[in-house]
Amino acid sequence: EMTATRLFMGEALEVGGEGYRPEGRFTRAGEAIDPRGLEGLVWLGRCAHLCGDAMLEEKDSEWRILGDPTEGALVVLAEKMGQDPDWPRNREIPFNSDRQWMATLNESPDGEGVAFVKGAFDRLMPHAKRWMDPEGQEHPLDAEAIRRFQNAAEGMAQDAMRVLALGIVRDMDPHAELYPPALASELVLLGLVGLIDPPRQEAADAVATCREAGIAVKMITGDHVVTGKAIAAALGILEAPERAIQGIELDRLTDAELERRVEDLDVFARVSPTHKLRIVSALQRRGELVAMTGDGVNDAPALAQADIGIAMGITGTEVAKGASGMILADDNFATIVSAVEQGRAISSNLRKAIAYLVTTAVGNIAVILGALLMGLPLPFTPVQILWINMIATGVLDKTFAFEPPDPEQMRQPPLPPSTPLVPRSRMGIMIAYGLLMAIGTLAIFLIEFTPGADLGHARTEAFTAMVSFQWFSAFAFRSRTQSAFRLPINRWMLGGLLLGIVLQTLVVYWGPLQRFMGTEDLSLREYVIALAVGSSLLWISELWKLIRRRLD
Repeated sequence: EMTATRLFMGEALEVGGEGYRPEGRFTRAGEAIDPRGLEGLVWLGRCAHLCGDAMLEEKDSEWRILGDPTEGALVVLAEKMGQDPDWPRNREIPFNSDRQWMATLNESPDGEGVAFVKGAFDRLMPHAKRWMDPEGQEHPLDAEAIRRFQNAAEGMAQDAMRVLALGIVRDMDPHAELYPPALASELVLLGLVGLIDPPRQEAADAVATCREAGIAVKMITGDHVVTGKAIAAALGILEAPERAIQGIELDRLTDAELERRVEDLDVFARVSPTHKLRIVSALQRRGELVAMTGDGVNDAPALAQADIGIAMGITGTEVAKGASGMILADDNFATIVSAVEQGRAISSNLRKAIAYLVTTAVGNIAVILGALLMGLPLPFTPVQILWINMIATGVLDKTFAFEPPDPEQMRQPPLPPSTPLVPRSRMGIMIAYGLLMAIGTLAIFLIEFTPGADLGHARTEAFTAMVSFQWFSAFAFRSRTQSAFRLPINRWMLGGLLLGIVLQTLVVYWGPLQRFMGTEDLSLREYVIALAVGSSLLWISELWKLIRRRLD
């Protein structure tokens, strides 16, 4: 919540209160003052209220801003001063990213035309001729005064404040045209306003998470470079002071030069919409996948150009939302990082489920082919094959959707968009596990089957072993590197395992299902052997992961 906390009108004044609640006392040199009794502060309050389009409202005992947060902070400042004038606006020079200031021509109750101006300090200062102190006295804006105001602005910027200058031109025709040259000839500097939106701790934590996840975070701001560097340093974005650049310096760089330097820069200050577009394009030419956040009309070109345009849902304009592919409902950067984490989890779980299904399919096919090549009867009946594919596998493959995020996934670099769902590097392990299933199942079938003996009994034992392989392979595929026993518990997978055991037990021992599935009773020893053989895949997987971790 952007808040005005400091004023400079030839001397520093502090403003109390937090957030958008219009309450807070004013102090000068540590002593409380009444801003309504000081003419200079009265004019500054009027300018803060009238030169902008934001509105302050109270809803459900909470104060909120409708419009730009910076303009909203000025409205709150005016309300704290007791200034809520309703002067008609007859003319306006809207804010322009190149000019970086706006002006309105309002008509006072006595018919006087008053032009109010607000904007970037370094853009308004050259146009002002005089300045006003808190008591309303005007003074020449000579070299000494300019130095004092510049030092004050620099001090605010170093304290991570956004600095705005407010000015006024009086005794105008209330219906005259509003031209910049006319304003420049009579502009009186009312003072500087230091606004701060303290970096939230979750934002700093999110930036740190991004770094671990291989995501570079860059700040693009219209603020003064000192302000941008201070905020970026507090958030952990700025690695070194020299990794910041201003828009005027960007103008001197060709596209090729910007492309070479863009990855070594963290903060871009005093930028225009053209600069934002150039920055996004330069990163894309380097092969980066770019997500761009923004809220204003001026952000729309860069939002549209970015691979992922993210508009602010609360403070964002309709133009920004229309140019974006995603809208952030809470305007919180940490939410973007949470979305990345969830996206990685969904992608990872999808890959796990596919790997699981491919492996079990390979195992089933290998069993059938192996039996045919060895001249053996088929180890499964058609209905048993359907049971393996639809029930044994079908119960557990759905549980991958509820797999908790891998604790290590946000410490790994992002995958290129071209990465296939089943990379070639995983095909070897899937085929190996599938062949292991086939070997274990055929081994049991060979042990149990002898020519002339009961084929149904051998098939039941092999059938149960293959179902057991399906169960334990699901746990093996929960992570490529981490032990299944060290991962967060997936209650749905445990529930699926329990359900699978119950269903398989019914198939083996319950008469109606026995007749339908063509199974026969197994002894407890035989049932346990089938489970043990099926579990071998999990233990071999654990051994392989241990070896990989040791080698890494």
